[in-house]
Amino acid sequence: MCSNSSEISDYCEENDSSLLVPKTDGVRIFCKKCTESKNPAVVVLRRMDAYCRDCFLANVKHKFRASIGKEKLLRNGEKILLSFSGGVNSSALLALVKEGLAQAAHKQLKLHFCLGIVDEVELGYQTSEEFAQVLSFAKASDFDVKIAKVSDFFKGESEFLQILSDIKDGTNRKDFLEKTRITVIANLAKWEGIKYVFLGETLDRLAARVLSDVSIGAGSSIQNRTAFADERIPGVVFLRPLRDVSLKEAALYCSFTGTSFVTLKDPWTRAGPESCIQKLTEKFVMDLAKDFPTTSNTLMKTGGKLMPAAGDRDRHCCYCGAVLDIVVGDQWKRSSAVNALAFSNLVSNCGPWKEKEILPQLETCDSGCTSGSSCCKLEKDAKSVFFSTLCYSCSHIFSPFRGTTELPKSLERMAEVNRSSAIRQKMKDEISEFLLDDG
Repeated sequence: MCSNSSEISDYCEENDSSLLVPKTDGVRIFCKKCTESKNPAVVVLRRMDAYCRDCFLANVKHKFRASIGKEKLLRNGEKILLSFSGGVNSSALLALVKEGLAQAAHKQLKLHFCLGIVDEVELGYQTSEEFAQVLSFAKASDFDVKIAKVSDFFKGESEFLQILSDIKDGTNRKDFLEKTRITVIANLAKWEGIKYVFLGETLDRLAARVLSDVSIGAGSSIQNRTAFADERIPGVVFLRPLRDVSLKEAALYCSFTGTSFVTLKDPWTRAGPESCIQKLTEKFVMDLAKDFPTTSNTLMKTGGKLMPAAGDRDRHCCYCGAVLDIVVGDQWKRSSAVNALAFSNLVSNCGPWKEKEILPQLETCDSGCTSGSSCCKLEKDAKSVFFSTLCYSCSHIFSPFRGTTELPKSLERMAEVNRSSAIRQKMKDEISEFLLDDG
């Protein structure tokens, strides 16, 4: 459904008067920027910052350009894949990009863009008509449009839907779909030979992610999942140019510039906060921000300081790319969330009073693999290999498959690729001290 300015209020706080011309005791508020011309304010942000239309648009554009410019990652002529869903955030990002590429723009962006769309009709989250509308918006931008399906990453649509149906918990389903979308976009970028991907993630959503990631056991990846540049997936760098722009600002930017967007209808868009931890955390952050406007900024600054514990930085989760929470050498004697989860599953599978079966599997090795039920000293099947290459949060996502006899083929393939890469890196590190320098 195409949205207009009357629907913008859905993206702002309830009973918020900032969409109207703000008044105080009948006295009109003026813009804080253009005080000399005394233009009346049309929006108030953070309960204190009043802007006229022109100053508001200029402020959003400045945040967008500043986030790109201060990192200095992009060179002139760089090709960028912009992840486009047709929603308010990605539509605002597309409008800002088009404005930056305009000939009359100050400090014109000298980058080449194409749009990447994930076809979710097969998931039941889009109808064919809704996807056609998103596609028409994308083609109207005059950029090249690339389309990928979630099932392309798996062995067909049926396998993906089977995996999704086996994940019953709402929190795990949402986490699984978010990570899958990112992986599909990353694969699309690799297929097109593109290194950088723009994501339309805004300040509020990223701030809520800091808390929700801690809640679901993904604390080791918080810094990457909220930073401007996310380099977890080899060969692709995700960039978040709207990380300093709030959801309200993105919605109002679309309203003031006449940018149309599609109201997304996946199960969590209109679902209640009890549907999953992510939605509950987002509501908590939004409600807190009504009385404390700096909540989101504080959470983002805190998230930027959280680093994963020192461990084997060459080992990454085969599904989301997060650094694995393991410690090589006597690792079962140390605190590790992944090790604790593996030990719990090992004891559960062996049953009580079976120390003779459990203890031999707790021998440590120096190969860099996790010990216990996934140690490389033991002959293991594909399922054990897969779970030995998952981070803590992904282990919870795929926990329903621990009791199955076989894994879906696509998951086996991911685990083997990840493990082979880790073994090669380990061998390289072992012989590095015997190699001569080029100099």
